[in-house]
Amino acid sequence: MRSYDDLHDEDNPDRWLISYADFITLLMAFFVVLYAMSSVQEKKYSQLKQSVKQALGQSQQEITPEPATPLPIPLSSTSSAPPRDPKAVTLEQIAQDLEKKLGTLIASDTVKITRSTQGVSIEINASILFPMGEANLQPQSVGTLEQVSQALKEYDYPIHVAGHTDNVHINSKEFPSNWELSAARASRVVRLFESNGIARKQMMAIGYADTQPMTSNDTQDGRMQNRRVQITLEITAPTKL
Repeated sequence: MRSYDDLHDEDNPDRWLISYADFITLLMAFFVVLYAMSSVQEKKYSQLKQSVKQALGQSQQEITPEPATPLPIPLSSTSSAPPRDPKAVTLEQIAQDLEKKLGTLIASDTVKITRSTQGVSIEINASILFPMGEANLQPQSVGTLEQVSQALKEYDYPIHVAGHTDNVHINSKEFPSNWELSAARASRVVRLFESNGIARKQMMAIGYADTQPMTSNDTQDGRMQNRRVQITLEITAPTKL
């Protein structure tokens, strides 16, 4: 005859039901606790709401708590849209504004407006401004430069005026080389701008001689294009005037 212990140790295929029943019991107890906590909080909130209504004398008006203001969500650094460059927008706006103001001069090929990483440039052929080998402005060019100065007057950015020559060397008493000629022409433009109200500390004049040609000097047309005055509005930090 088998003993009680032998029968107890024998494998029972339904033993898992005991563990399963214990698990269901614990799960039920857990949800009961959660429900009890929720009921307590709701009761406390009802009591608080009733107290506020009595204090404000609003027994008939329902008080609804204001919804919480959502916190701003920061933009992800991995966003596919590139950040907008304010400097680039400002440069383009200024270029379009100058093109509008100088539209008549642009249409007549008197000036040309270009964009660069430094800013917006206004190029004027030197043959329009100065007689050959001289730095005195031709009378008909004064009106052109005055119109340009009026267009630049409202901006506080630095103005860089550069004189350029072709590679034909000059050797006169007044201008021993193209360096002196190009610098004198740039200075003459700056002086006219100053007389038209542009602050002198906002401007700089420099001569590049023939070191920065736009095209080849092998032809007469190329040399004429290289003889120029370039006025650049440098779109950087505004000058404090």
